[in-house]
Amino acid sequence: MKRGIEMSKDMDLDVEKRLASMKEEAVREIERAKSPEAKLAWYWSHIGALDLARQLDFITEARRQEHCDEFKQYKPDPSTL
Repeated sequence: MKRGIEMSKDMDLDVEKRLASMKEEAVREIERAKSPEAKLAWYWSHIGALDLARQLDFITEARRQEHCDEFKQYKPDPSTL
């Protein structure tokens, strides 16, 4: 039980599906953005969504870290800013 709410496997799968969808959107927008600042904003927006999912106990800290590690490849190069 998480924060007084029983989390089912269906809900866990739903959360993962939504996070995957959000990742797809962030990647698409990072690739489409023209300015480095916009790319960076989309990157950190997705990282913030992962942090929020963790704070709400929708994912574990270990799973949050896995998502962040998988997403690092999309972080814009700081030298382009």
